[in-house]
Amino acid sequence: MILLLCILAYLIAVSRLAYHAFAHDKLLAMANSGVPRSKEYAQHRMWRTPEAKLLFYAMIGGWPGAKYAQKKLRHKTRKQPFARQLNEVGMVQGAALGLFILIATAMTLLTPEAGAISAQTAPLDVQPAGAPPLKSLRPPAVRPAT
Repeated sequence: MILLLCILAYLIAVSRLAYHAFAHDKLLAMANSGVPRSKEYAQHRMWRTPEAKLLFYAMIGGWPGAKYAQKKLRHKTRKQPFARQLNEVGMVQGAALGLFILIATAMTLLTPEAGAISAQTAPLDVQPAGAPPLKSLRPPAVRPAT
């Protein structure tokens, strides 16, 4: 259970990172649309985020945040190769998640319950021939007088 919570926290953090990277790139794209300011941004090394980096954030688990930012901010929606690649990342991650759930479900169904004793590990109550009877280590039960 803790592992699942850690994975969920990681995915939320990376999705937020991807969203903020898209938002920052959109902000710079809007600022760079005015040509006189682009020289100022270049002098301060405020370049836009490369598409490869945006796709990398999506690949390491930030696809939900990247897709949400793409829709909400209307950023990189017309760049067809990028939009297609972002959708492919989402399909691969969805397929991997489905495979993970399928394997986890199969492993849960195939393993015996935690408290059950299987036939292979059950203790045998058979005594060798001629051996004295086994004595219990428990004290005898005291019966109430009737």
